[in-house]
Amino acid sequence: MQKMLDRLYYEGFDWGDPPKSPEYRKAKENLENLYRKLMCVLGEENQALLNQFSEAKSDVFTLECRQSFAEGFRMGAALLIDVLYPGK
Repeated sequence: MQKMLDRLYYEGFDWGDPPKSPEYRKAKENLENLYRKLMCVLGEENQALLNQFSEAKSDVFTLECRQSFAEGFRMGAALLIDVLYPGK
């Protein structure tokens, strides 16, 4: 089941378009501004460390999103089964 959900998550949807909400745009701009400010105040060695941290954080976030997707999919399937077959 997990392999099927992973395939659906990675291949079944086009995740290319970011959210279009004003909240997302504002949060994204804030993130980019803070990143630029940090890069300006850090030395070259620390900039590399910040980039490594950002990549590691991104890897963790990707795994968290995949897990949330799988849990949400399972919950949706369970709700559907409950509605279609009440009492089982």
